Amino acid sequence: MNHTTFKTVALAALVVLSVVGSAGVAAAADVTEPAGTAEDIETGEQTQTVSDIEVTNTDPGADGVDVYINVTALETADVGVDSLNIDIDDANVTNANVTDQNVNQNNGNTVVRLTFDVQDNETAFTVESFQLVQLDTENATTTDGLTYDVVSSDSERLGSDAPDSEDSQTESFAIVDGDSEDDTDSTPTATESDEPTPTESGDSEETSTATEADSDSDSGDSNDSDSDDGSGDGESSGDGPGFGVAAALAALLGAAFLVRRA
Repeated sequence: MNHTTFKTVALAALVVLSVVGSAGVAAAADVTEPAGTAEDIETGEQTQTVSDIEVTNTDPGADGVDVYINVTALETADVGVDSLNIDIDDANVTNANVTDQNVNQNNGNTVVRLTFDVQDNETAFTVESFQLVQLDTENATTTDGLTYDVVSSDSERLGSDAPDSEDSQTESFAIVDGDSEDDTDSTPTATESDEPTPTESGDSEETSTATEADSDSDSGDSNDSDSDDGSGDGESSGDGPGFGVAAALAALLGAAFLVRRA
């Protein structure tokens, strides 16, 4: 191989490496940790909001960036996902546009795939929020500590290749009992009770009435006592003058009798 041929082969190899390197940059898009927040789900509810998934290190203005979200954790809590769908729009995405979305169930994994075109000259974007809809939680089991595994990749991450614990995870969330919260809200508080207060009871009114009756009775007895005392005084006063006259007459007759004998 002459010197010119060697230079040509070396240049070609350099071009191939450059192309591979560029492809590697696209595949190296990262999802920050934690990979967003998934809100708690109440039993009986059919919707869950997932928010704040940030993807970084994309090519400037890259198209077709896939984000894979493994939501199989729902099935461990007996949440039905056979009718699962996604509700997302561009208004809830920063620095990118949504171009595709779907749900894949394969090899025991349920994976949501979202595809984005990054806006010109941008190398990162944020999914402010989207919703998982048509969840079946009627027979769900109350569970906490659940998370979703999330990854961005230019290779398919479905089925047995679904995101796992080696990838980024969302903040933990729980399945909570919606019925118990409804029961708590419907329990009346002590201030709402219809029970009468002690000052409003019938016993208090009866006591007041009895007290007034006793007072009237005592008043009557007091008047009777005064009347008896007055009557006694009158009879004593009448006897006094009659007795004095009789005594005077007796004394006068006695004196006359003594004078006559003399």
